[in-house]
Amino acid sequence: MKRFLSQSLTILGWLLVGFGVGVLITEATKLSEAQYALMMIGTLVLGGFLIGIGILRISAKKKEKKEEKELSV
Repeated sequence: MKRFLSQSLTILGWLLVGFGVGVLITEATKLSEAQYALMMIGTLVLGGFLIGIGILRISAKKKEKKEEKELSV
């Protein structure tokens, strides 16, 4: 279950980053400058944060498994 959460956070983060890049390309002329900046900063920062959390959780889990394996040998 924890691995599912980690992978879900990572995928959600990548989707938010992709959404931010998509907004950069398509919506630049349709939004006001303040809305555009807020949306870009929000999606990219939140996406990066979620990616970081997901990757840290995955690597911590791998480290725990490696330590358990070393202790059992």
